[in-house]
Amino acid sequence: DWSSDVCSSDLLKRSNMFSEKKSGLIVTHPDLHKEKLFIPARDFMHTCINQSLGYLGFKEQSKITSMWANLQTKGSLNSIHSHYNTYMTAVYYLYSSDGFAGGTNFYNPNYLTHSIITPPYDYMKEPKINNIVSSKFEEGKVIVFHGFIKHSTDLCLDNERMIIGINSMPVGETNRDSHDRYNYV
Repeated sequence: DWSSDVCSSDLLKRSNMFSEKKSGLIVTHPDLHKEKLFIPARDFMHTCINQSLGYLGFKEQSKITSMWANLQTKGSLNSIHSHYNTYMTAVYYLYSSDGFAGGTNFYNPNYLTHSIITPPYDYMKEPKINNIVSSKFEEGKVIVFHGFIKHSTDLCLDNERMIIGINSMPVGETNRDSHDRYNYV
């Protein structure tokens, strides 16, 4: 199993793949999908993205634009952000050193807290509109979502939390122009 190979060998931690450090969040280069060790992860996550496109009613045609790993250390977080050069993004929860890792928080893109006055809540009912949806961190779990949706992680309570992320764009014919083709490698 490729995920145990990556974790048990500590290959990512020992290699020079981790380059960027932002206060406890350490990021690899964005081309892991081109590295031999990550081909099984790339193919698996790419399949998850294409199946999600099919589930949403789109043709299952996408290409990878980037793939990377994040290593969060204790006390760090990944602040609210979205992804560029992507339509669909997937996150593979790879490793949690102590089992306390938080998942990913997704923010409702339609909720404009500062410009719309909402009606009062009836606290006796379960809310149907959520402003934040959180995904629990479970090793081996893949989350697929639109990369333009703002998301973040909570403060890392583990010594280490590691994920692999992948971005993709649709390829092939579009609904507007049958000759308009995208070609991402």
